[in-house]
Amino acid sequence: MNITKQYSPTRASVFRALLEVYNITQRGKRYYFWVFGLIGLILALRLYNGQSVQDPGIFGFPLWGEIAGFLFVVFCVVPGLIYWATIYAMDGCQSLKHPQNWEITENAIRIRGKGMEVNLEWSHILHVKQGKRFLLFFISRNNAFFLPIGILSQDEIKQILTFQKI
Repeated sequence: MNITKQYSPTRASVFRALLEVYNITQRGKRYYFWVFGLIGLILALRLYNGQSVQDPGIFGFPLWGEIAGFLFVVFCVVPGLIYWATIYAMDGCQSLKHPQNWEITENAIRIRGKGMEVNLEWSHILHVKQGKRFLLFFISRNNAFFLPIGILSQDEIKQILTFQKI
């Protein structure tokens, strides 16, 4: 069974896909672990030493301010950098500015668009992960092709996951 779909990337969809790739990969998970682990460690040490959240912290601000700063970096700065990478990718890549035609078979995935053609045999795809909004086809630990789940039926998703296991 062949699955044929057309997908027109937008800046918003590319940004969401990059966020999903980042959040699914080990790099993203380690980042969140260290940030929240550091916040927890600082809180525990401060409470253990009898200090309050109002006392000056490592950087001279009250602890609650430093935690707010960490959270700002996690939830605003990092996504902002990913959005900047999206703008850079969209400006430099013609294939992201035009519709992509996907053909998925039991042997390979073929993606065609203006100025590009990609043929990926399943043996070159490390794994396929279903995210919240995208089906991610990882070709390395941190890089993936993506197809919106919204344009696929549940049967097609199951079939694609079966192709990957063959």
